[in-house]
Amino acid sequence: PFVMGVGGSLDVEAGITLRAPSWCQKLGLEWLYRLLREPTRVKRFSFLPLFALLLGVEWLRNLR
Repeated sequence: PFVMGVGGSLDVEAGITLRAPSWCQKLGLEWLYRLLREPTRVKRFSFLPLFALLLGVEWLRNLR
């Protein structure tokens, strides 16, 4: 299976929001810029570590 998170890329491509400044992009902090500009995303961002943990647990179960 292949999974790819596109996050706010669709919003940028649709012209709904602008990309982060180039210095943020170069430092890999575009996610932080977006989080500061759109605080409503905090709830969604907080689920990422939990998702990664659950994904890892499921992966380990399938190894057996």
